[in-house]
Amino acid sequence: MGQNQQLVEVLKKCGQRRRRTYPLFLWDGGDGRTHLLQACCHEAALYSLRTVYLPLARLDELSPNILDGLEELDLICVDDVHMIAGQSIWEEKFFHAYNRIHDAGKRLIVTANATPQLLEVSLADVGHG
Repeated sequence: MGQNQQLVEVLKKCGQRRRRTYPLFLWDGGDGRTHLLQACCHEAALYSLRTVYLPLARLDELSPNILDGLEELDLICVDDVHMIAGQSIWEEKFFHAYNRIHDAGKRLIVTANATPQLLEVSLADVGHG
């Protein structure tokens, strides 16, 4: 449980009122990513932080415009970012949202099924940040 416990502690801090944090990118082949992100949103709500959980696995039900204005929130959790790979409009919108969130000093946690370098995105900066 050592490495998992460290990860849980880092994620808990993302959900609390703390100083500016760097974006977190989580990847693996398991299904636990979704539960971790939802737990982070729940933890943040305990501190009255404004959060959003975006399940990009349901991309067909979402509009790329959902990425607009995210920098106004305190914690943004984007699940399954690999789902936007090869979809230029989504990639560009995510790239700009990422930069706005970073510039605003807000907390961002992103998950995928591969490392950023292995994501098959056409906009180079999305996968290689």
